Amino acid sequence: MDFTQFMIFIEIMRHRNLTVAATHLGLTQSAVSHALKRLRDTFDDELFIRQRTGVEPTALARELEPQIIDVVERGRKVLTSNEDFMPSETRRRFSIGGLDYEQSLLMPSLIKTLEVEAPNIQIAFKPLARKPAIAALVDGSIDLSLGVHFREPPDVTRETLLEETFVAVVRKEHPIARKKLTLKRFVELDHLEISITGSLSGRADRALSDCEQERRVVASVPLFFSALATVQRSDLVAVVPSRLAKRYTRAFDLKVKDLPVDVGNVEISMIQHRRSHSDRALAWLRAKIREAAADVER
Repeated sequence: MDFTQFMIFIEIMRHRNLTVAATHLGLTQSAVSHALKRLRDTFDDELFIRQRTGVEPTALARELEPQIIDVVERGRKVLTSNEDFMPSETRRRFSIGGLDYEQSLLMPSLIKTLEVEAPNIQIAFKPLARKPAIAALVDGSIDLSLGVHFREPPDVTRETLLEETFVAVVRKEHPIARKKLTLKRFVELDHLEISITGSLSGRADRALSDCEQERRVVASVPLFFSALATVQRSDLVAVVPSRLAKRYTRAFDLKVKDLPVDVGNVEISMIQHRRSHSDRALAWLRAKIREAAADVER
């Protein structure tokens, strides 16, 4: 069977006349008659009984009508899902890989947009970064990955959303809070490292080694918000992204300090698998994420 037979069935039910149905479908009456014969063979029923003015559907035809209409409508939605994507009507669910940095900076603006333009879309963030995020993107577990990406396989494409710098944060009542953070003071402090792998060293250590200096890291946590909460109630210092510090230091009652060493910058990017390039719904979502990133810059 094919959709043409279903369309012919629906038109015959609507008009109760084979000639009129053929005209509406742009088919010959012979083609409609052949399709009706195949339908009769498939369902082992006359389906339509000839009358003086046309045809009359059988009981089985009346029973089949809503089911066949449903099949045709579902098929039409599948075939036109990309062409007719309407944000206000879609009920898509998207999975995005990213950590608390991306979630906290981009999600508020993104959700605000979705509430107005696409209220039925659902976003599920998964705590994935780097290699696990790439693996999830390749196997289809997530639609997009946001964050720092160093090496992507050839079937993954990338675009930069933000370029991020770093600062140090301490609690407001910290002894160093009102002083300049010199290199000497920086290395004398106890440090908190942020590492998703549990490492006790990072970009600050690499920068210090170039100056023939080293620091003491007493602990590491995997998330930036864990670091901000820890620094708030200790004498530790943490190196965190500048935008995150700017947005959340007041909430955590912290003091931002310029770093005495250059720890470099990072690019926050958005990556997707090439197989999804024709997905217009995902293209729309990427555009909204770009807008959310632009809002962070303001």
